[in-house]
Amino acid sequence: MQIFNADEDIREKYNTALLLDYYGSLLKKPQADMTADYFFNDMSLSEIAADNDTSRQSVYDTVKRSVAKLENYEELLGLVSKHGRLSEKIADMEIKLARLKELTGDTCEATDLIEELSKELGVIKEEI
Repeated sequence: MQIFNADEDIREKYNTALLLDYYGSLLKKPQADMTADYFFNDMSLSEIAADNDTSRQSVYDTVKRSVAKLENYEELLGLVSKHGRLSEKIADMEIKLARLKELTGDTCEATDLIEELSKELGVIKEEI
């Protein structure tokens, strides 16, 4: 017996929506529109089929192929994962900067943090 896992379903939809955000313009317009309707506009396959004067199965196949293409683009280009890595680094740097503000009295430790931040900025610049 399979139990519906809401967290997993939401995570999958979120990830696909991110991929569509990044790579949707690489899809053909009908593919992008149907996939966007399904993931962004929360339309059912039947509703999308009615709007596009096609069958529910055709919409299902189109969305499934589109998602596969989006995943392939991510595999090749890695923009979504790169964005995630950069976001994590920026968040870490913000924490370190907050700590640096607290350390105004300890010049030695503050200097070490500044050097560490400078190195991390260099890494971010290389990735961009």
